[in-house]
Amino acid sequence: MNAPQRKFDALSVSVTLPADSHPPHVVQGAAVSFIDRCYVLMDRPSESEIRVTLSAKEAVEDESTLEKIADAFEARLLSSDLYHCLLYTSPSPRDLSTS
Repeated sequence: MNAPQRKFDALSVSVTLPADSHPPHVVQGAAVSFIDRCYVLMDRPSESEIRVTLSAKEAVEDESTLEKIADAFEARLLSSDLYHCLLYTSPSPRDLSTS
């Protein structure tokens, strides 16, 4: 799996991921969790990539603030992906109780 690529500008950070690294609904769920503090744009620059752009709603003092936002997004993405994997690969409690 390739590492996410980051691109910074004055008010936003774009995180570009390989399209096959995470299910699209997991990426969307992680992005939506940032709506309270960022404007969120999710697009596909190519068939093999998903890009999430997080733009700060308030003035950003320096790039380190955007780096923290990108770190938090990537952490949320990993936890959402783990949850998704556990949800769809673990047996349900009903299956465990009947075996």
